[in-house]
Amino acid sequence: MSLRLTEANTVVVARNFNLTVVNQAWLLKTGILTQEEMDGEYAFTTLFTQINSKEFAFLLSPERLQFAPKIAGEKQQELILRKVGKFVEALPHTPYVAIGMNFSVQYQPKELDVKDMTRRLFFVPESPLHQEFDTPDARFGGYMSMDALGCRLKMEVKPTVQVGGSDNPRHFISLDFNFHQDLEQGEVAVKDIEKTLNKWNEAKEMSIDVAKKLAGRDRI
Repeated sequence: MSLRLTEANTVVVARNFNLTVVNQAWLLKTGILTQEEMDGEYAFTTLFTQINSKEFAFLLSPERLQFAPKIAGEKQQELILRKVGKFVEALPHTPYVAIGMNFSVQYQPKELDVKDMTRRLFFVPESPLHQEFDTPDARFGGYMSMDALGCRLKMEVKPTVQVGGSDNPRHFISLDFNFHQDLEQGEVAVKDIEKTLNKWNEAKEMSIDVAKKLAGRDRI
């Protein structure tokens, strides 16, 4: 089964992160980062802070914190809580707006090509929009959302092509999952962020399970 998780990150949105406070000395003093983690690539500017260590990638702008773990398995959740959880605890009065957990899965069909599989999954003959795209070379996708794990889960499925050095581009289906939660103002936001981050492993497994169900339709 050609199925792989290509991207996973969590994003915390705020009205204003004070980048003058979040400097190298502060991150070390609060224990959010260790000296070893600071031995990797990093940049501190008035517009953004970026840290690229062996275990994670951290990017902070005035309105957005993005954290992407590089380690595998269930230890991702522990790492995220230790870094992002401690970060928001250290800045409880920041006006947090929302938190999201994002997972991208690529699936390359084996029995069908991408255009045939997406047609069978998403083409609706009765739809006037789809009728306009009823051609042999057409590809289709979809958007779905529902409440899940205390968040609003938004999923997009779309055909994608990866063009590299090869003469044969790789066609696959991309499944993008976003677990989104709006936050109340005040210190309760910190608890809600940590509560959501505690569902990281569950959200990741849910995303992969959905992708596996799509892969199971390869032989429709």
